[in-house]
Amino acid sequence: MEAARTFETATDSLRRILRDGRVAALFLFFILSMSVLDSPRADPDMFARVAVGRLVQRDGGVSHVDPFAYTPKLDRWVDHEWLSGVIFWRVAEFGGDGWLILLSLLCMAAALITVAGAQRRIAPEEAPVRSWLFACLLPIPWIWRSIIRSQVFTYLLLPVFLWVMADYRKRKDPRVLLPLPFLMLFWANAHGGFVTGLGLLGLFALTSVCDGRRFAAPLWIATAGCVVATLFTPYGIEFWRYMAGALTMDRPAITEWGALIRTPGLALWVGAVAAVWIAGLVRLRFRVPLEWIVLPSIALVFAIRSGRLSAAFLMTVAVFGIVPVDAAVKSLRARLPAAPETWRRAAAVCAVLALVPLSLPVARAVTNPGRMQLSYDAYPVGALEWLRENREGGDVLVGFAEGSYALWRLHPRFLVSVDGRYEEVYPQETVDLVSAALDPAAAGHDEAFEAVRPDFIIVRTEGRSGAEFGADWVTVYEDGRFELFEDSGVRGVTPDPPSSAPHAVRPIWDPLF
Repeated sequence: MEAARTFETATDSLRRILRDGRVAALFLFFILSMSVLDSPRADPDMFARVAVGRLVQRDGGVSHVDPFAYTPKLDRWVDHEWLSGVIFWRVAEFGGDGWLILLSLLCMAAALITVAGAQRRIAPEEAPVRSWLFACLLPIPWIWRSIIRSQVFTYLLLPVFLWVMADYRKRKDPRVLLPLPFLMLFWANAHGGFVTGLGLLGLFALTSVCDGRRFAAPLWIATAGCVVATLFTPYGIEFWRYMAGALTMDRPAITEWGALIRTPGLALWVGAVAAVWIAGLVRLRFRVPLEWIVLPSIALVFAIRSGRLSAAFLMTVAVFGIVPVDAAVKSLRARLPAAPETWRRAAAVCAVLALVPLSLPVARAVTNPGRMQLSYDAYPVGALEWLRENREGGDVLVGFAEGSYALWRLHPRFLVSVDGRYEEVYPQETVDLVSAALDPAAAGHDEAFEAVRPDFIIVRTEGRSGAEFGADWVTVYEDGRFELFEDSGVRGVTPDPPSSAPHAVRPIWDPLF
């Protein structure tokens, strides 16, 4: 009997610990980390960001004219993510792939724990914070899986803003709002997603008028401070002119900006989460603070328009939806038999036992980051290394997805046709021009190719031949994944059998500049 009572006491203590949302966030972190650490792949946008960071280090400031491309560009380059590039370059320079992966994991852990903490600021004691946290955040490992993008700072700072808003609702202490303008100063220089935090804070300030001037005034002051902070970038007021255009432009070449319905699995998950939240609001007859309705609703509208923004909705509803969901769950529990205590205790023991195998991948990554490597299979590693070894320089026609990697590896001896910086650097006409130039079957290919007129062409190996671009174009490199073509008529290249490998591949993070 004594042993049984000891077991019951121990398991009840475990259940109390596991009920803490921060512990649930830790479990969720280990689960999502398995997805990230399973063959982590380098993000195509990362290389341009790192290149900018290297430029800032070399030149002592940001450049206002793009130095990487040779095709028609915008007159002025506004790099709204320059600060994230500086951070990525410093991390890559210090520890290479492994430390970039660790940075992504660190941002993930901090984001999940902060969301859980924000939940606890407003959740009732017995609210299902663990279940709701998992329901909202389990489907978004893609934020951190592609290593590493500037958006990680948005999905780190957005939970911080949500935490501050939740804490202000609970304690009504204006001092909690003081860090927001300083965080916004960093955010506005690191990623364009700062408009999400600014928008949610502004909506909170707008809805707070229902709570009286004493409650609303600090929110209006904090919002104004955040707006002012966004002006402290290397571009001043021009920064907002750029952001206005970037926020309203269409991005047909970028599939992730498409409507949520284009990813049916995620759309169903978001729909289910929204349905549970709305059911809870109905149960409470919408008698909740107005921001608990308005903020998730607006975030949901934007998520439906663009699947990329679904993560912002899921984080927002994870916090401000917890009380309505608690009401819905209590209503459901009243109609269902309670689970036996023995089952609950057994579940607590199983959860603790699962902690060890779940944590092993993260433990290995943290203790030995030098062994972790990113996958570069999607990039022309060998082709560009061969080009660096065997040619002095020139203009390279390369696709949208590989352009950032190419500019990082080739600058300043070679210039690229296009890369993933898109609205920062290139008008839509340039993106369309390069796309047509790379596709011999496209309408207007001949005119487009003549307009860009490269010295080298890099394409994926799909039975392609340099002759598709003209009789003088020959294959000088081919490795089964990418081919490199060169104009033999210009450089006098003989059509010998193409090379299949460079002599050696220098470290990815060893630039030419």
